[in-house]
Amino acid sequence: MKLCTKLVTIAATVALASTALAPAAAFADQAADVAAARARLQEVGSALSESQTALSQTGDSLENIKGQISQVDAQIADTQAKYDASKQKLAGSMHDDYTAGKTSVLDVILGSRDLDDVVSGLYIFMKESDARIQQMQETEKLKNELNDQKADLEAKRAKGEEAQRNAQAKTAEYKKQVAEAQAYFNSLSASVQKQLTEELQSDVEQNGVQTNDQGVATNPVLNAVTTVAQANYTQAVASNNASSIQNDAAVAATTNIAKSAGQNTSFSAAEPSAAPSQASSPSGATKTPSASTSTGDWLSRASSLLGTPYVWGGSDNSGVDCSGYVNLVYGGSRGRTTYDMMASSQSDGTWHTDFDNMQPGDVIITSGGNHVGIYAGNGQMYNATRPGESVQLSDLSYFDKVGYIPGSQY
Repeated sequence: MKLCTKLVTIAATVALASTALAPAAAFADQAADVAAARARLQEVGSALSESQTALSQTGDSLENIKGQISQVDAQIADTQAKYDASKQKLAGSMHDDYTAGKTSVLDVILGSRDLDDVVSGLYIFMKESDARIQQMQETEKLKNELNDQKADLEAKRAKGEEAQRNAQAKTAEYKKQVAEAQAYFNSLSASVQKQLTEELQSDVEQNGVQTNDQGVATNPVLNAVTTVAQANYTQAVASNNASSIQNDAAVAATTNIAKSAGQNTSFSAAEPSAAPSQASSPSGATKTPSASTSTGDWLSRASSLLGTPYVWGGSDNSGVDCSGYVNLVYGGSRGRTTYDMMASSQSDGTWHTDFDNMQPGDVIITSGGNHVGIYAGNGQMYNATRPGESVQLSDLSYFDKVGYIPGSQY
């Protein structure tokens, strides 16, 4: 027997035993309303899942492109330095020859008595000039490499800009879907919301939460409710409206579901009581943390940015991507991209993969190196998730963890 049927049967039995009998039709209406809401949320959740999966893939692609751009930038800087040094060396060599009055090709020809003398003189001259010829060839090779790398950079930037435009189009449609989901769920009666969320909690307790490769819950109703919860939560944080968080059915239900699953869910809302301390709006540029910055300061800075919109390439209070968010909190000492961060940490021995020892404030790399966030403790991390969403608390259990950098060593 389905949970909803059990609940209806129990409610009916209690009502019949009561002196204040409710009409049987009321319970039938409740069951019909719940069934209709469940069916509608199934459709809504499926549509949201498609958009979220596509946007997550887009976010991974954008981060990957950003990493490629950073890599080519570094190659160009290196090649440019070699090219400049080679040009300088060649110019110096030619200047030295000129000031020393060394024989030129023209001198060899004009000073020769016959053709044999020309050939002989040129042979000797060319042998003496091998080093210079090699230097000229090396300089030309570096110049060509530099031009190729600059063309590659422009192609990657164009690819990133195209991907960003596509993400913006998808984001606009996704935001519309989320707003419609919010309006629908929030319009349901409290009793229907309660029964639906209790069903979800029971299902999570029994079966856990299944997600796809992008960390999106495969249960469409669960996905719809948790998406609404995140949207309601983000709006409340942005407006500093703590009462709406404390009384919000979707947020409360999602928090309970997360607890039931041992934090094993694709979304975890923060505890309602935590909202006031996290609700301050970001203002002004965040300074690079000093060496004495405490874990509490980092986490406070991280939480103060909750609700900041995802913007590819963004790293200020108006918008951030995942690595831009970490740079805004910690400073950019380990580079702009997730790949820069990993390479820097691996090179100086601060890279860790013993996740059981991870502490709040540590910077964690996930999703094959395409994503980064800040560990908040209790199985959650602060992160700028994907286009169409904002900085939020997410559950770590649906991310493919790669490694982490202790916050104290960032």
